[in-house]
Amino acid sequence: MLTAPEKNPDQNPEPRRAQRPHALETYLEDEVLALGGPLSLKRARVFLLKASDLIGAPPACAIGPGVRFQWLIGERIIELSPNAGADDEDIGLRFRAFDMGTVPAGTWRTSFKWGGDPADQPYHWYRQISGAPAGADTWWQPRYVMVASTWEDFDCAFPDIIGSMADDVALTPPAWRDRSPSLTWALGKGSPWETVTFAADENGLDVIAVGHGGRASVRFPRGRWLYGDRRRGSTLTAFVAGLARGGAPALVTDLQMRDVTGMDMCVFTPGPVADIGVLFDGDETNPDDKPITGCTWEEYVRAVERSAVRAPRRRVGTPGRTPLDVRLAPQGAGDLVEALAAALAAGGRFTDVLSRFGAVVATEQNAGESRFVSGRGWSAVIKEHRRGRTVTVEPCRESGPSDRKQRLACARALSTELERRHGAPVARSSGSRGRLTHVFDVGGCGVELSTSPRVELEVGDLRTILATSF
Repeated sequence: MLTAPEKNPDQNPEPRRAQRPHALETYLEDEVLALGGPLSLKRARVFLLKASDLIGAPPACAIGPGVRFQWLIGERIIELSPNAGADDEDIGLRFRAFDMGTVPAGTWRTSFKWGGDPADQPYHWYRQISGAPAGADTWWQPRYVMVASTWEDFDCAFPDIIGSMADDVALTPPAWRDRSPSLTWALGKGSPWETVTFAADENGLDVIAVGHGGRASVRFPRGRWLYGDRRRGSTLTAFVAGLARGGAPALVTDLQMRDVTGMDMCVFTPGPVADIGVLFDGDETNPDDKPITGCTWEEYVRAVERSAVRAPRRRVGTPGRTPLDVRLAPQGAGDLVEALAAALAAGGRFTDVLSRFGAVVATEQNAGESRFVSGRGWSAVIKEHRRGRTVTVEPCRESGPSDRKQRLACARALSTELERRHGAPVARSSGSRGRLTHVFDVGGCGVELSTSPRVELEVGDLRTILATSF
């Protein structure tokens, strides 16, 4: 079990950057994988606090929705994120580590600057907890924010933010909390209400509308599905539109974001809450904004109350598992991915490399890919897709669900071999439910090793792999 070292009263309270980041990452990853499945809410909080003691400081920041806690160790970001499950005994925990320059200062910054809508953002809010180490950038603060100037944009961001607020509070250890999160919008002249507020604590979410001499409120316990019912048109977005201009078509510009507490926003609706004139003039209307007629308060409340609290997972006996049939040993897999990476870098053909290693074109093919099989039982798939030109090697022959521990053992052996040849992973991710992903720089190309849903090694452009996986 994860244990923190003894405290040294003379020790600098900043993270122990003197430790080799790779050794710390490996230790934390091993501890997360050793959890072996879901945790209770209490145990997840305890794990986060012990990890913080080991690192030597509280996290620098939290980002969300789906709260993630981040530390900066040297030039590496360490991230721990608890994930809400079916109930408070079904909490997952994920560990990630990556270079500051390739992810926050690279792909994330690009997404904030050039993303077409809020769905392109890597996160929608951030909150400083302890701050960056001396001399480091506050990487969590985006240089560009986004304005949800259409209902479609609104629907891409705010239901996720609001729907996760109570979970995000509950999953945060009390010592790391600040003010409880809330969002308040001022409503237009066409509304009978002046403001609507969504405010969360660890037990649930309050919705409060204040009007001219009137007030309405409802409380939803944590675990409710707050997105509403899209089929009946009673979504959270439709609810806000209905409050903004009851019974009549509403525009996003009928809202003004009045107040935000407990988080700093990366996405706004047109309004005076922040200086966003560089991106959008709040006095103008986006021509792409199509008015919608929202639902009533009663329709939305019924839709949420009809939705079940997250159903507990059925905890039944372990299903039968097929023993993992490894057909390509770590050394052979290392040789193969090195040759494939060299071909990619030189503009060569993957097919020539696969043929040289004894693979032939498979009888059965799927559209958009070319599958190869080896007489020894391993296989490979060449694809042209959003990651560009890639080839995925499957070193095991799997005829059914395989044992998680065997998959992890196989992946770790492959990772050890790649690390021996090419150094520590440039990015890594693992989870308490047994998933593992390591990305290596092999001759300037990317090799992604993963265990979900099967053990795979994908060779492709390094920056593209990092952008799509992290």
